[in-house]
Amino acid sequence: MAIEDTVAISLRTIDNSNWRQALQVLVEPEQLRFVADHQPVALVILAKCYVQPSGVEWTPCLILQDGEPVGVFALAFTDATTVLINFAIDRNHQRKGIARAAVEDVVTLLEEKRPGCDRLILTVHPDNVAAQALYRSTGFVPTGDWSDGEPVWSRAIVHDRPTRS
Repeated sequence: MAIEDTVAISLRTIDNSNWRQALQVLVEPEQLRFVADHQPVALVILAKCYVQPSGVEWTPCLILQDGEPVGVFALAFTDATTVLINFAIDRNHQRKGIARAAVEDVVTLLEEKRPGCDRLILTVHPDNVAAQALYRSTGFVPTGDWSDGEPVWSRAIVHDRPTRS
């Protein structure tokens, strides 16, 4: 059995020091309908973080690989749920394991830093087959609910997971 190589990335909150890097993340034009409607996706994320739709706290995030911006997303927090929103991997960095690594890093972050969070949810466009495969393979399942014309998917957050040695 082969051991899969882990993709080394880091997650950073988008702030005054890196917002211009975040603006470099672009998706293919035909993918835009899946993530944000406008490019750069980080602008949509930053606007939503400022406006705070539904009155919840939003955190804009940047995915870096070797210091290079390779993706963006936002997290919206409620009492027991965190929502992953506008998840986008740069068009030049797709299909390299970055999305999988980022999803797993978000889950680990929630397990370690948000003790009240019991699930991570997201929506995925019904035509976005690649994203559906990614989310299914990382433990998400469709809930049967819909939001803004997209099915809602959920993954449990486990806070007492045994550590690996």
